[in-house]
Amino acid sequence: MTHPTVTISAQRCCETATQFLNSGRLNEAIAWYRQALAEDVCFAPAHANLGVALHAQGLALEALASLQAAMAHGRGTPAGVAAAANHLACVNAYQNQLFQLLRNGTRSAAEIARQTLLLGRLVEDGVGRIAPHSNRPDPDRRLRVAYLSPDLRRHPVAYFMDPIIASHDRSQVEVYCYYCGPDPDSVTERFRSAADQWVDCARQVPESLAARIRADGIDILVDLAGHTAGNQLLALARKPAPIQISYLGCPARTGLHAMDFRMTDSFADPPAPADGLFTEKPLRMPRCMLVYRPPFGPNGLLGSDELPVRPRAQQEVVTFGCFNSLSKWSAATFAAWTQLLAVVPHSRLVLKSPELDDPACAARVRAQLRDLTRDPERLVLLGRDRDSAAHLRRYDDIDVALDTFPYNGVTTSLEAIWMGVPFITLAGSTLAGRMGVSIATNVGHPEWIAASAQEYVAEAAALAADRDRLDELRGGLRQQLEASPLMDGSGFTRELEQLYRQSWRNWCERRGSRA
Repeated sequence: MTHPTVTISAQRCCETATQFLNSGRLNEAIAWYRQALAEDVCFAPAHANLGVALHAQGLALEALASLQAAMAHGRGTPAGVAAAANHLACVNAYQNQLFQLLRNGTRSAAEIARQTLLLGRLVEDGVGRIAPHSNRPDPDRRLRVAYLSPDLRRHPVAYFMDPIIASHDRSQVEVYCYYCGPDPDSVTERFRSAADQWVDCARQVPESLAARIRADGIDILVDLAGHTAGNQLLALARKPAPIQISYLGCPARTGLHAMDFRMTDSFADPPAPADGLFTEKPLRMPRCMLVYRPPFGPNGLLGSDELPVRPRAQQEVVTFGCFNSLSKWSAATFAAWTQLLAVVPHSRLVLKSPELDDPACAARVRAQLRDLTRDPERLVLLGRDRDSAAHLRRYDDIDVALDTFPYNGVTTSLEAIWMGVPFITLAGSTLAGRMGVSIATNVGHPEWIAASAQEYVAEAAALAADRDRLDELRGGLRQQLEASPLMDGSGFTRELEQLYRQSWRNWCERRGSRA
């Protein structure tokens, strides 16, 4: 049981820690969160944020312990501000724990389903009865489709939403965007201009946001955040729209009974017995669940300037690279990378993640890959670049990109392909672990998909040894991506609208049968 109030010293320590966390100074943040807990061991937000900081450093087990402590101390508080804060901290702890389960790869789909449903019940706690919807049940009328997200800005989600919103058939769909993110940027303004209706809702509490969506008469509400930062699950739990769909931002189910569907495809998310354990039903796109807008070039998300693919550097040393976030790296991934560099002696590994700007993180990664650091030149660690073009130019030096597992990359894999670099992925058993399967299959290269860690190493080594093949891929991958379903914005959106329409007709039919 937590205290109804928090000591002032613990609160101040936590505020100081959060300032360090927000500025990326993780070691200082961790020290101050631990000081807050020394002052008040029951302070759930300190436990939860300590878990976030430890997770950002890649310390999965320690992070999980902190998140579990947040859950233990975040329930049973009296009504009021402390109870509300601890409830939110507890929700955040469950959400972060779910990501840990997906990333460590040691739990079954059934166990993940149970944890997801526990999270859903926690979010739904106190919502109360959901009133019937008054939307007109005409199966063929123009639909009001809304996208709810904190990430309609310079964020990976934007690369996949921009072609959809731009391609919607306005005779069939009226597009609403509910933006609950930070201050707008140039990408936000791009979305604002493309939407039929734009609503800034970052400062609205869940009850008022749900009421606004219901008052706007939204027919289909698509949540783009799931359990990620800035999400509005507490509003979604109130089911403000007749049909609610989870999509894109989070490769995990919500656990909410108010969510009707999850948008997916058969490559990333094949039918499985665990499907029946979740609240959302799958809506499978016929080809791919993603459509990508590149950052640069004609109609590029960030600018119209070209960023041409450069010829592969002709050198004796083969360069493998992974630009996925450090939080996606796992012990199994490290083991495969170590084995790969042992199999390919004239090779090096380039790892790039913003967290590597922290010297402590970089030192720990070098220690985890100590078998490589005997020759320091074989391991290159890079942090954040000054801009997106500089970041993408790093692929000029990469021969083969390496996907993380059991939690795959998405944007990074597509960026690699767009810059002419093939990637090797390991097919997992969850949506998070099969995004590489969907991308590789839809771009026309299923040979990049490994079924085991041993195959992952062997396929990466074989591709690295075929210099002619690497040159051929460098010269043609961007064109293959542009011709694939992954960049067919218009075709993808027509398929998406068909799924929306069928879901709406089914709702109208059910509504009519209850009349």
